[in-house]
Amino acid sequence: MILPLIIFVNKITLVSNIFLSIFQFEIVNYLVPDAEKIFGYARDEAMGHHAIDLIVPDNMKTHVNDIWAALIDNKGGSRSTNENVTKDGHTIICEWYNTPLVIEEGRVIGVTSLVDDITQHKQAERSLRRSEKMSALGKLTGGIAHDYNNMLAIILGYSNLLKSALGQDPKLLSYAKSIDDAARRSAKLTKKLLAFSQKKSSNPYVMNINSLFKKQKDLLEKSLTVNIKIRFNLDESLWMTYLDSDDLENAIVNMFVNAQHAMPMGAR
Repeated sequence: MILPLIIFVNKITLVSNIFLSIFQFEIVNYLVPDAEKIFGYARDEAMGHHAIDLIVPDNMKTHVNDIWAALIDNKGGSRSTNENVTKDGHTIICEWYNTPLVIEEGRVIGVTSLVDDITQHKQAERSLRRSEKMSALGKLTGGIAHDYNNMLAIILGYSNLLKSALGQDPKLLSYAKSIDDAARRSAKLTKKLLAFSQKKSSNPYVMNINSLFKKQKDLLEKSLTVNIKIRFNLDESLWMTYLDSDDLENAIVNMFVNAQHAMPMGAR
């Protein structure tokens, strides 16, 4: 691929026989049409304009000036990657290959620059890194969920044994049932974690939201402090809803826990 070549000439001010750079490089030539394709400026629009004002965003001007300063000091060519701005205001990422133009007495009078728009490449790199992070997070989540599932199996097993042994004591049986319900809800959460680690979708179906609230009430009352009383005002004519009940259960619990933190003195 042939990269666009842009030639800049530095404006020089003569003061007491000392040449002072003011770092306002004028564009004097677009040698490859692709420069217009990258920045959106036609050759006639770019010619004679200062690069720092035309294609350099405000947040990059100090960085670009530092690059120009090194080139003016005749420290050799440079390669830099920085943000640029197009004619229509879009920010792009470009890679620049800069070579100073040096006259016989060693003074730099301009710079030739090859420029490559690497915006899509950088976006692909970010997407790949994000994908790798999500993959690592999925593996970690899957490992935790499997270990948690093993512990829940023990809790569920003993809660069933308790329910069998406490069949004649309704109060103690209700406690054992609460343990069993909480463990089963936790198992559903673990299932969600496993689904996330394996990138599985949710499992929605048509259901009555009121029945889910009624089913959750006992567990919610035991989860909150005694200073907070729960009272539902449910519309019995509510339509059936298509959703994942596990997601809604988790949302309800989170909502009630947040409400509890907001009412430390208790409420209804």
